[in-house]
Amino acid sequence: MPIQITERDDKAIECAFEDGKKTTYYPGWQLFIDAHDIQEAAELEHDSEQGPVVKRFLTGTAALQDRDVSIIGEPEKKTRTLRLGIFDREIPVKKDEDAFMLHSPLGFANLGFNRADWEIGTDDQWHVSLYLPKAAFDLLLGLVAEGKLVSMRLILRLAIYTMNHPMAPTGRSESLFLRPADPDDSFDWPKTADGHVVNVVVTKTKFDLIPTKPDPYAHEEQEGAEMPLPARAPVDPVAASIAALTENMEKLRTTMKWGVGIIAVVLLFLVGK
Repeated sequence: MPIQITERDDKAIECAFEDGKKTTYYPGWQLFIDAHDIQEAAELEHDSEQGPVVKRFLTGTAALQDRDVSIIGEPEKKTRTLRLGIFDREIPVKKDEDAFMLHSPLGFANLGFNRADWEIGTDDQWHVSLYLPKAAFDLLLGLVAEGKLVSMRLILRLAIYTMNHPMAPTGRSESLFLRPADPDDSFDWPKTADGHVVNVVVTKTKFDLIPTKPDPYAHEEQEGAEMPLPARAPVDPVAASIAALTENMEKLRTTMKWGVGIIAVVLLFLVGK
C-alpha cells in the first residue's frame, strides 16, 4: 500500500494512507527483550586480506516484553518473537543530542524484517542483532561454550516508532513499528531500526557464576527438622534383678501391713463381744 510520509521537526513522521487516514508516529523507544536458547554458531566469510575465515557468533530466540512490533501500513506482520544474533564486529554508534543522556552505549544494535522469498524457500523473518566489543563478546561466548549461559535480558535504545507521544504515560502494551522504505527505495524492504545496546544481563545460568561454600550450621536452622533421640544405655542384668526384687519386697510389705490391720480389727471385735 503506497504511503505518503511527511517529516516533522521533532523527528516524528506523519503517514497518510490511501483511505485518507493520517497517523503520527514518534521515534525512539527503549526495548526490553528476553533472550533464551543461546547457542554458538559460525559462518564462513571472505576477508580481503586473510581470505576465507570462520566467524563465530551467538544465536538464539528473542521476545519483546509486553509489546508487539509490525510495519507501518502492514499490521498483519505483527510479532513479538525475533531471531537473535550477537556478533563481535564493532560498529561505531552515531551520537545524537539525546541518545546518551543517562548511559554510555555498550555496542550497536538493530531490529529488522526480511520478507519471505519463495525462490529460496524462506519465510518472513524478524531479527534483532547486537554488535559488541570483542571483550564483551568473548565473555558471553565463553559462558555459552561452557554450557553455563541459559538466558539473558537485553535493554536496547532503537530508532523505532510508536503511536504513543514521548511525553504521554508509557503503555506497556504499546505496539512498535518499523518505518516503510522511502519512495526511492523498494517498499518490500522496511528500514531497520538502528540504535545501541544499553545493558545485557545474564538472567539464568546452569551453574552459579560465583560458587558458594556450604554453611556448616545450615542443618541446625532447618524448619521442622527432627531432633535425634538420645541413645539408650545398655541394661545391666544384675541391676535389673535387684530392682525387680526390691519391687516385689515392697509389694509384700504392703500386703502384710493390710493383713495385720485386718487381724487387729477382728480381734478387737471379738474382745468387745
